[in-house]
Amino acid sequence: MLDFDEETPAKKTEEIEPSLVGKLMTEGNFNVRTMKNVWKPSKGLVIRDLDVNLFVFQFFLHADRAYVFNEGPWAFDGNLLLLKEWTGLDQPSEIQFTSVRFWVKVYDVPAMRQTKKYEEFIGSQIGTFVNYEDLI
Repeated sequence: MLDFDEETPAKKTEEIEPSLVGKLMTEGNFNVRTMKNVWKPSKGLVIRDLDVNLFVFQFFLHADRAYVFNEGPWAFDGNLLLLKEWTGLDQPSEIQFTSVRFWVKVYDVPAMRQTKKYEEFIGSQIGTFVNYEDLI
């Protein structure tokens, strides 16, 4: 690997920053227009097909990217889409897709246990805790 130290131009950073890399967990082909129709990004979306069901999703608005990344998990034709944040410094084909974020809703929690600390504990028993929403 060559070590090349160059400052990334601001324009390139602006293009890459609101991007995600995704892997659709299927061996069949998939029509990516379905994703655009489901997500409905307000400023548009460019989907680059890199390999069999490996994509770069370039958003033009950070809010559109945040919606897609945070509101999943997403499944298309019954196939799970794994998403990773992308800095543009690594090769998408070398990114390891080893996990997916899921929303978990816990029922019948005693009132005195409805705290962020307890939710973090429950989340850590399932996987890696990401976020907590107080719905009371």
